[in-house]
Amino acid sequence: VYTKQTADGDSSLEGYYYEYDHDLTPEQRLRHAPLEQGPPFNADLAPSLASAQWSATRLAKAKRNYAMEYVRTLLPIAVDFFGPDRAVEVFQLAARKVAMQFFHQTALSMGLPQNTNGQAYSTAQFAAFVVSLAAAQDDVVVVAGGDVTGDEHTLRLTQTGLSLFDDVANLHSAVLHCWNGLIQGALAAANSRLSLQTQFDYSSQPTKIAWQIDSR
Repeated sequence: VYTKQTADGDSSLEGYYYEYDHDLTPEQRLRHAPLEQGPPFNADLAPSLASAQWSATRLAKAKRNYAMEYVRTLLPIAVDFFGPDRAVEVFQLAARKVAMQFFHQTALSMGLPQNTNGQAYSTAQFAAFVVSLAAAQDDVVVVAGGDVTGDEHTLRLTQTGLSLFDDVANLHSAVLHCWNGLIQGALAAANSRLSLQTQFDYSSQPTKIAWQIDSR
């Protein structure tokens, strides 16, 4: 039961659980009761997880899965709610901004070398970032020629399918365009002088994604 929502201008995100003595239908499992006052918080009665005993690896995986589930749920609903064109306009831009803000932190967390003295990433270095990011999401990105360590001016990367949305039925193509804003924003933060072209092959099942990275 949820009684308050900060998105509605309420003072907090508030709710409580109620245990029934009979099975509930899916539409009965969540109830909005804005006129109710939630019970006082009691830490001794609140449910808790044994996460304090979890390993760092398990905690990191739980956080990753939570974040991915958030995006997996959000984008298809956004396309249905706003329509494809408006959803791409809003959520691709949001993804770009998120990626620009967190690119360097993400690259560091994946163990990629950090450029010093403000040097921009090369084509090969950014390709290595995309490969590592895909691996963190349980996907595989293949680089044409297989080399992400040289000084190539143009690299082509391909990914077949996107595990994040594997179990989403009737996935609209606009969802992938929204999600691709992450790659666009990461490139902008890595080196604004690099250009990115993206192609989605919807005739392939699962969909094949191809990026071409060029130095200008």
